[in-house]
Amino acid sequence: MIDMKLPRHRLDTGTWGVMGIGLGYAIAAAVETGQPVVALEGDSAFGFDGMEMETICRYQLPVTVVVVNNGGIYNGTDRQVADQPGPTMLDAKAHYEKIAEAFGGDSYFVTTADEMERIFNQAMASGRPNLINVAIDPAMGKESGHIGNLNPKLALKK
Repeated sequence: MIDMKLPRHRLDTGTWGVMGIGLGYAIAAAVETGQPVVALEGDSAFGFDGMEMETICRYQLPVTVVVVNNGGIYNGTDRQVADQPGPTMLDAKAHYEKIAEAFGGDSYFVTTADEMERIFNQAMASGRPNLINVAIDPAMGKESGHIGNLNPKLALKK
């Protein structure tokens, strides 16, 4: 969805326990470069650093935050225990974009690829703080720690 065309133009916070530092990275990149920045976060990571939208909006940084909302950590697939949701379940209907709106940024809620493409291009061109909440099917995709299945399969020599 977001092509990387130039080297050294992507900061990756990594995997396994570093959720919540993405918006700090985005703020630093926007301040240092003065260029538009995209912060791509899951809904759980946004729970750790979402209030940084206040900083982004206060300084009118050209940061577009994309929250991929699948309803929880690891797809939010925990079973409900007793009368309480499982610990990795989040509200798939949450409107995270309202946080940007609260601080004067632009806010969007999208549910289709066509909407995402149109809104993403609009947000990037605006040069303003933006938050795009992308609601996806909670069963869609894999958690990033399981990307080994994407590695090429080596042909064994006999």
